Amino acid sequence: MNESLLLNEPAGRSICFLPAFSDPQEWVRTIIAFANGVGGDLFIGMNDAPREVTGVPEKELFAWEEKILKTVSTQCAPAILPQVSFLRIAELAVVKITVVKGSEPPYHLVEKGVEDGTYIRFGTTNRLADGDYIAALKRQRLHHSFDRESYPQVKTRDLDIESFKRMYLEKNSEFVTASLLRRMGLTLDSDDDTVPTNALVLLSDGQIKEGLFPSAIIECMRFRGNDSSECIDEKVIATNIAEQPEAAYQFILGHIHMGTRLDGLYSIPRWEYPVKAIREALYNAVIHRDYALKDLPVRVFVYDDRIEICSPGLPLSSIRFDATAITQVAIRNKQIYTVFQRLGLIDRWGEGLSIMTDELLEYPEIGIKREESDLYFRLTFGKGIKKEDRIQLEVVPDYKQELFQSLNTTLSFERDRETLYSSILRKLLHSELSRKQLSQKMKQKTISGQLNKIITRLLNDGLIGRTIEEKPNHPYQKFRITEKGRIFVDLLNNKKKR
Repeated sequence: MNESLLLNEPAGRSICFLPAFSDPQEWVRTIIAFANGVGGDLFIGMNDAPREVTGVPEKELFAWEEKILKTVSTQCAPAILPQVSFLRIAELAVVKITVVKGSEPPYHLVEKGVEDGTYIRFGTTNRLADGDYIAALKRQRLHHSFDRESYPQVKTRDLDIESFKRMYLEKNSEFVTASLLRRMGLTLDSDDDTVPTNALVLLSDGQIKEGLFPSAIIECMRFRGNDSSECIDEKVIATNIAEQPEAAYQFILGHIHMGTRLDGLYSIPRWEYPVKAIREALYNAVIHRDYALKDLPVRVFVYDDRIEICSPGLPLSSIRFDATAITQVAIRNKQIYTVFQRLGLIDRWGEGLSIMTDELLEYPEIGIKREESDLYFRLTFGKGIKKEDRIQLEVVPDYKQELFQSLNTTLSFERDRETLYSSILRKLLHSELSRKQLSQKMKQKTISGQLNKIITRLLNDGLIGRTIEEKPNHPYQKFRITEKGRIFVDLLNNKKKR
């Protein structure tokens, strides 16, 4: 980052400025918060507001480097390994501490322990994480998602999932059976019965869902003018979550105008807002909201000059924001996301943001602004958003470099045949297959040791997953390609084309 960009870069979730090393706890808390989040850069020797370079005495630089590394190693747990470097800006020395997103959260102060010493980055401040957020960080470390957890006291047979069954049958021409629910990871075996995961409860209708997740709803409001002083229409959408985004979308369409645009000699109908982008934002709000926060609904506010979509929970630690972009690299509720895909409600991973980006090009008068407020993440589509406050959207997986490295070092391509790695992944693109079925499709008489090794490698690399994750040796176990695997196949295809 050059000097001019740094002087204008706003402080936020992944960047912090401190004028001096005055309070050791402040920069240590920032380092912990970065490790628990998306990572970030801490600049010491720069004031934030107003932005000015205060500098650090050059003779103290190397002593501070040693002190920083020692302080972090003794006060933070698990281990955090920041990178310390020095910059010269406006003829003054600035210390830059770079922290990468940690893989073993929750990171915390040793002396205070996890419950009282875990910090998260919230906008431009560091906050003590509460119990719910600490639990989310622990799930992240274990690669678990909240929607795969269950309530043992609730039985699958007690849920009203008739609407979900009809939607699934209509889309896939397949009846929803107990076996299918199990294969999709929506139910878990418990003694002689099955229990639903949180995902299936949220996909149900009725009292059980309302009791366990009373705020798994969307509150829609239309205000007169540009403030919230007068509400002229409102709607609470409390159906199963698969039906909620479309209902909210229809509410918005009922309160915005359809105009026209000229295309040569023809007038083409055109909504006043980029409705495809708004629809994608609604689905993102429902899929990626934090359902562990049971007192907060999704909220949709329509004003004369803007539309706000508010989703409960801070953005994922794997969704990074900077001055100009949203970069999405992971999914909070993996089971819900998979079900929405199977129902045809969303496209493949990453394509939603691409749809939003493409449509926004046709609406230069509309900008998107993002904000973090309390425990909400808000996207605003507005007519009067200043150009400097607008964001762009992009999908850049943080493991893309890793995949390219794999392509260049571990996979070899021959002109007339695919590698066994890519062949297995392609066979899983459109169906879930057992080990035996994969062996048969590879035209092997028996399951070879080589196939077992490759399956293990693909599992370890996260390119494929098990359909029954909690029981690896289940007799009905099958394998499915992951979104990381799909991107890997795309990279394979691109490499072959070149």
